Amino acid sequence: MGCREAGEADEMGYALYRKDKILWAAGTHEYRPMGAAAIAATDLFRPGDFTPAIKAPQEKEAEFLGFFASIVDLNDYLTRQRGGERLVREDLDRGPSNSKG
Repeated sequence: MGCREAGEADEMGYALYRKDKILWAAGTHEYRPMGAAAIAATDLFRPGDFTPAIKAPQEKEAEFLGFFASIVDLNDYLTRQRGGERLVREDLDRGPSNSKG
């Protein structure tokens, strides 16, 4: 679920790639590029990760993993691939714990 074939790119919001131990996602918003994000293969994407200054690697340079309609779908796919439980939106909204002791 969430992952589509390469021919359906114009319907999706995020293309996911893997290069070494880095995951790359290139995003669009209403069919306009919104930039890309790079994270460790063990992390999850957040909306603030995306910037136009970052360019995703070319398909020849990285393994294409699929197209996804949303960051939630993309992160759910990553979590399932790692053998984890499905994510819920609150997990992404909370982000990392930032207690100041």
